[in-house]
Amino acid sequence: MTVTLTPTSLPYVYRMNWDANPDENDVRLAFIQIEERLNNSQKPVDIIVDITSNPRFPMRTTINGAARVNQHSMMGDWVVIGGNRAAQLIARSMNLFGKNNIYWYQTETEAFNHFEQNRKADGIR
Repeated sequence: MTVTLTPTSLPYVYRMNWDANPDENDVRLAFIQIEERLNNSQKPVDIIVDITSNPRFPMRTTINGAARVNQHSMMGDWVVIGGNRAAQLIARSMNLFGKNNIYWYQTETEAFNHFEQNRKADGIR
């Protein structure tokens, strides 16, 4: 699998890892898996998106999948590790649909600190 979705040690937080050359079918499957988790959740679900491999996104599939799940009522934050111009374009496309829930970090530690800071401010979800 070139795009994987795995649970983390934090409740309601999953990690989406991207290889440098993701297969379009793997991208579709990953967004279907996210949607399944959102459908089965009683609380918002956050996704850590690790793109430190600087992936060559299949743009249409990625934008369509991300925009679809981003509109789900149980979608929490997208916490991105790494970034490139294509990822920023995808984020801008997602933000057109009303949610401003994408956060950018350079390291895994910074990404996990995002959750620690938000849980202290808002209480644990």
